[in-house]
Amino acid sequence: MSTANASVPGNVRPATAQDRPVPGTDPSTGPHHRPGSLRTPADPLAPRANGHAGLLGVHHIGPGGPLTLRDHLNDVRPLTRWEGELVVVLPDDPVARFGSPTACCPVERARRLMACGLGPRAHLVPRSALDGHALLEGLLGEVIGSRTAVPRVAADLLLLRADLLLVACAGEPGGGDRIADGPRHAPVGDLTAAGTLARRFNDRHPPVFPLPELLPLDRTAPGTVNAVPFGGLPVDPPGGGVGSIGLLDSPTRIAAAVRATRTDLNPRLSYDPDLRRGVSHLAGVLGALTDRPPGAVLAGIRGTGALKARVTQAVVETLRPIRQRYRQLQDDPAPVHARLAEGEAAVGGLVARTLDAVRAAVA
Repeated sequence: MSTANASVPGNVRPATAQDRPVPGTDPSTGPHHRPGSLRTPADPLAPRANGHAGLLGVHHIGPGGPLTLRDHLNDVRPLTRWEGELVVVLPDDPVARFGSPTACCPVERARRLMACGLGPRAHLVPRSALDGHALLEGLLGEVIGSRTAVPRVAADLLLLRADLLLVACAGEPGGGDRIADGPRHAPVGDLTAAGTLARRFNDRHPPVFPLPELLPLDRTAPGTVNAVPFGGLPVDPPGGGVGSIGLLDSPTRIAAAVRATRTDLNPRLSYDPDLRRGVSHLAGVLGALTDRPPGAVLAGIRGTGALKARVTQAVVETLRPIRQRYRQLQDDPAPVHARLAEGEAAVGGLVARTLDAVRAAVA
């Protein structure tokens, strides 16, 4: 399994060649580890000699509408750059609330994430696949009390024996405690509950659960000065909705959204989020799309018209391959269904082993 390290909060160090095990083997299961299956730590409480080495990341995607450009920059693209092992839990919500009856269903969400480039090391799992919640709650009854319900995200983390929760839920507007730099994330309270339950259980019984920890997604572009976060994109840019551009929007719709951003008339552009919000927002979007500091992308551009044209071109070119890949997956849905089936099989075995371990510990 690849390694995901964090030398400082919010800065994920991708796995290096030295971190990765020999193909076909796994540090915890040996040479018989099957590709696509998740590792189960032999000793979840063993000292960690290498920071976050060997941790399993879990990312919960909230029940929002179709993914937008802001979701892509803030939440999805950092996942595509994550080189460790990851479980992405998808919402089960087929109800039409955002103009599309399938916008939130696991198949549609998986199709869009795959179109964005989410690689095979990320196991895509419908939340309904983690069906051991009630059984786990019963097994933990003496620890949590008979009248206390386990928060769903906390239960998912315990079932997956996950060491790590990557914050940010793409498509979930607002809500939750604000932490790190991002505007959206899985509720911190659920992670706290998972850690408390894991600690109490391990204190009373043979240890089963690793202690989960919180790690913000790395929203900093390579080479960005002062680590400007993607999460810093304004939630409500003045006059326009550049961040709300859908991943499948046409170039005409994209151009209209960019033009709608209110800007000033000063042809000399500068990055000043307090005094020049519109220009700064466009510079932030362009910087995020090109992995450059927002101030640097303004060099050589004169006037807001030229800036808007540059942003439009960058957005169109960024989303073009996503739209193309999405159409391919729409025409041939077999890879999406196969990916979901692989994810369910991987976590199904891990959930079963976790429940067996809890039964044995409380017996």
